[in-house]
Amino acid sequence: MWRRSCCALLVVALLAVLAGWPLVTGAQEAPPVDEAADDPSLLAFRDALLEAVRRRDIEYVVAQAEPGIRLSSEGAGGRAAFRQLLSGETAGPEAWQDLETALGLGGVFRRWDEFCTPYFSCLPPVPNCNCTAYDIVVLVTEDARAFLEPDSNSPLVAELGYDVLRVLEFYTYWAFVELPEGGNGFVRRADFRMVVDYRARLRQRDGEWWIEAFLAGD
Repeated sequence: MWRRSCCALLVVALLAVLAGWPLVTGAQEAPPVDEAADDPSLLAFRDALLEAVRRRDIEYVVAQAEPGIRLSSEGAGGRAAFRQLLSGETAGPEAWQDLETALGLGGVFRRWDEFCTPYFSCLPPVPNCNCTAYDIVVLVTEDARAFLEPDSNSPLVAELGYDVLRVLEFYTYWAFVELPEGGNGFVRRADFRMVVDYRARLRQRDGEWWIEAFLAGD
């Protein structure tokens, strides 16, 4: 029987809180969690899929997708379009890296037969602070840092953990954010992900796991 770990329950509770509370300075975090081990069949599927993604095995990966895999919020997709995406015909080679990152950051169950990955991809918008999902980022490294300028050689202004931060402005490789203890700083793109970045949904049907969706945006 599928059971969530205590840590997972705390994270899910946090995400529920974020759905109704304003995002303000001080203590909004989304620490990493991975519930895949709660279902051995999912864990085996996800690990084999991630290994195939890392070796860029397009035949294997496409075969694990549902025939109608969703690739956009409008529902467009299908295996042929998924193949084109991974082959670079409709996007750059970063599609592989996006899929690898999404699968490699853990995940949580939405239902017993539906798994969200990465773990924070079920994080809802935060309406009470006039935010949308495009206005927040989740730090995915425990030793993230904020700098005075968009330059890692500039003065350090904060040492951060797995914080959820409101973004004031995006730059190519940086985000200018509100800091948990007040003030602002720049965090590196390598240290955060947006809730609306590429994410995947894995779904069990007839006893088998499949990639139901791989998409970005809202």
